[in-house]
Amino acid sequence: MFMETSLLPISILSNDRLCCRIYYMKAQDIHLLQATASSNGQHRTKLESFAALVWQILASEPNKKCRLGIVVDGRSRLGPCMSVYFGNVLAMPFKEAEASELKAMPFNHVAGLVHECLIGITDHEFFRGLVDWVEMHRPKPVLATIYCQNEDEKPAVLVSSGLRFPVSDVDFGWGRPVFWVIPFPVGRNIRICDAYAECTGSWRLGCVYALA
Repeated sequence: MFMETSLLPISILSNDRLCCRIYYMKAQDIHLLQATASSNGQHRTKLESFAALVWQILASEPNKKCRLGIVVDGRSRLGPCMSVYFGNVLAMPFKEAEASELKAMPFNHVAGLVHECLIGITDHEFFRGLVDWVEMHRPKPVLATIYCQNEDEKPAVLVSSGLRFPVSDVDFGWGRPVFWVIPFPVGRNIRICDAYAECTGSWRLGCVYALA
């Protein structure tokens, strides 16, 4: 899931100009998307449903594989032991599939693949092991494996959620923020998509990608 940056080619991260876009997704559209993703009788979360949508949209090149990564917050899953720890505990599992297969696949099946990507990643023991792995590799910097491209330069999208991140409760001195994004490094072939909920149930989406 993570690799030491010293093992990666210098060109993994992009020095190109970045393009930032903000989108608005209405609550009724999110509910419809979730209902479609859950139409085989298996419940899918709103984030799983949204991730399936952007992954299927990304699958535009028929002869390539494409990757989907999801940022998972581990602080709440580690319990009281995190009370004295300052900083993030994030996992970034990813799944890879043939673009042509994703395009032809029913949407609820794509959502099922997204769900499979998260199985085993959301429990206490996994994050304890991840913390131990990071401590073993200190002080070497590490990077999520989804950024690691082979010579085929597989397209990828990394989906993160600020739905439970209480930034809107903080007054920075000029009022409460109405929109924010979580900064992640942008790879040459990777798109970053952050989702944030409003009190109405609608989402604001921040998307960042490198210009070719």
